[in-house]
Amino acid sequence: MNKIWISATLCLLCGLMPAAAQEASLYEQGLKALKQGQYAEAQTALEAQARLTPEDLPTLQALAETYLATGKLAVAEATLKAAHKLDRNAPRTHFLLGELHFARGDYEKAYSHYRVLEYLKQANGALYYAQARTLQKWGKAEEARTALQQGLKDRSLDADTQARLLMLQAELAPETAEASLQAALALEGLRADRQRELRQVQTDYYLSTGEVRVLLKQQLQRLDALLQAGDESSLASVLQQPESWIARADNPDLERMFYLTQLEQRYERYPDVALLRQQIVLQLLRRERYEDLLALYRQELIQKSPFWSDREISSAFQRMADLHLKMGYLQFAFDNYERASEKNPRNELALKRMGIIHLAAGSPGEALKLFRKVLELNPVALETRLLLALTLAYDRKDEAARSILDQVPASEYPALRGQVQAVLAMPQRQPDKEIWRRLIPEEAILSFTP
Repeated sequence: MNKIWISATLCLLCGLMPAAAQEASLYEQGLKALKQGQYAEAQTALEAQARLTPEDLPTLQALAETYLATGKLAVAEATLKAAHKLDRNAPRTHFLLGELHFARGDYEKAYSHYRVLEYLKQANGALYYAQARTLQKWGKAEEARTALQQGLKDRSLDADTQARLLMLQAELAPETAEASLQAALALEGLRADRQRELRQVQTDYYLSTGEVRVLLKQQLQRLDALLQAGDESSLASVLQQPESWIARADNPDLERMFYLTQLEQRYERYPDVALLRQQIVLQLLRRERYEDLLALYRQELIQKSPFWSDREISSAFQRMADLHLKMGYLQFAFDNYERASEKNPRNELALKRMGIIHLAAGSPGEALKLFRKVLELNPVALETRLLLALTLAYDRKDEAARSILDQVPASEYPALRGQVQAVLAMPQRQPDKEIWRRLIPEEAILSFTP
């Protein structure tokens, strides 16, 4: 009998507890989501709580805060009016009404609600930040600075509010902006999103003052930390970011030279970091320092070729040949393309460019051999077919050249087709030493990616 009574009592309790527990959990769930910035989840939980307890002041205040955070100003206003009716002196309600009017650009009304909290003896650093921000927008810079100083005196502030106060101080007092931002970044316990915002504000400040070198040094410190930790996952963004800063410098060439020198020093210590090498190559190409890039490639070839495959060695010689061609050194280019083809007999680009150099040197017979070799490797290489036709035309084998023209669709490589037709129409055909420049466009010379 006692067991039956106990069981029945437990059933009644189990039936009653969920409703009370549900109300508490909905509010707590919503509040937790709100603090984490998960506004959709917070709104769902708090709206459900408000339906259960429509006159619960903390619920209405928290719900209004979610509406403000998501820009739903009309429904936020209605919610705050309902909260205000419940308690006209509730500090949080006045603060949120101030936020509402600030969002609408009515700074006078916003400030009046913030002032109420002072009358209610509820002033703190967060309130003074809101006041200073509002006064700044209202055009009252001196009053804004006064409120800001009051806020900075509050030693009980959390790191996030301190950071916001210091960022605002940087705006209101440009002469001490650098120190303010450095102090903000030095705060412990900052959220990751606030740290990112601070770094961006600091970056904008240094760019506005032309202090690009400061940014580069900071970025190099981050780079050093990643290299020392062996963390290559974040290297790409750290290495690429400085280029946008350098572009805005008063003397971009000087800053680019400084950055490149720093990267080269680090590459000497970390020669196996591919992204570091890639960035150095990009910087050398941007500055057209082809001799320095050749020196880098030669050094790599000497140091690393014992560990490379023939295909990798072929690619290395090809990169060097491309740079020689870029500088107009045809003989050096030919020699390295030849080495590339020896290491990889299927290197079509090296074979094709050797053929073009032979054609420019007035050796159509040698060029024909190389183009035919490419076609043996790749019979559908239409550009090479037209190069073969061009060489035949220079060699006065007009019928064979026209036959190839007929085989290649007229829509393919029309400029090259036009060159073949122009040579066929020439009564006198002399070697053209500059023909390689027309056959290999300037932008296509460098066949490699950094």
